[in-house]
Amino acid sequence: FSTKGNPLPKNVIEIVRLKDANVADPCGAVLRTVNFHPASDPESPLLMTAGLDKSIRFYSVGKDDESRKVHGIHFPKLPIYKASFLPNSNSVIATGRRPFFYMYDMVAGKIDFIPGVLGREEKSWETHVASQKGDYIAFMGYDGYIVLIDPKSKQSSGTMKLNGSVRSVAFTPDGNYVLASGSDSDITRWDLRTRKCVEKFSNNDGTVTSSLASTNGYYAAGSESGVVNLYSAGGKSFGKKPL
Repeated sequence: FSTKGNPLPKNVIEIVRLKDANVADPCGAVLRTVNFHPASDPESPLLMTAGLDKSIRFYSVGKDDESRKVHGIHFPKLPIYKASFLPNSNSVIATGRRPFFYMYDMVAGKIDFIPGVLGREEKSWETHVASQKGDYIAFMGYDGYIVLIDPKSKQSSGTMKLNGSVRSVAFTPDGNYVLASGSDSDITRWDLRTRKCVEKFSNNDGTVTSSLASTNGYYAAGSESGVVNLYSAGGKSFGKKPL
């Protein structure tokens, strides 16, 4: 691997198989989420796992291929499809194929049960994305709706809509924009400050978009065909081409 920001060498990527990080207490069913805490110590990062056994587990991953379980929490009513650390907070969001969801304060040990989102009829909130600043949680709703949740009120602060069903959502690193795409293969970018569409273009592959990622200067769009296209970020052009 590269330690100085230099490009990786071509053709060969060396990897080493390490001991399972959750060997101390593995998930008892399908594992759906694996996340490192973005603010944890790089020398001993905090790892979170969650799955259909309705539990979230935390592990401290150390040097020399060793890890230990730090804590676990069980949600009896929720097989967990997605769990995320909420940036700039002590909270974890847990969602699944239920109309309700949970927020868990890791420091206080407090569980908040949110019975639903006012004004919405969705019976499942299995997929969500938290913004990098922790000021929004985007839920993928019915009929192409992206429902923005305020982490403080834990209720909707607005919606945006695609023409087709929504399959993937990503926030830009600066927290000012949200990208979304889905069954129509179009990628749409909204300005969160004005809630207006500022960019829309068709993913060059032309098939259903299955995943999106955003970093400084670039978007990446993965499709069901297996193709991942890389686009230059920014601008208001319609008809963007991959790099």
